Amino acid sequence: MSEESNAGGAAALGPEGDVVVDCLVEAELAPESYTVEQLGTDMMSPPEEASIDVEDPAFADCLAEAGMEHDSGGENGSVGG
Repeated sequence: MSEESNAGGAAALGPEGDVVVDCLVEAELAPESYTVEQLGTDMMSPPEEASIDVEDPAFADCLAEAGMEHDSGGENGSVGG
């Protein structure tokens, strides 16, 4: 349990995280060794520090497939109005 707490956002992803990881691997956006913990870290990191391209449309598609959302680039003004 402490490992999940250490990962921060990864514990909050739940089973949806596995769906997203599988989708990212299938879309060749992430390597087969990519984990839910890495996903949680990448989602909480600025886009330029993430280990995968979280600004790729395929990333958003995979999140949507799992019923999740991610604000990638809100500081850039790409979200909001």
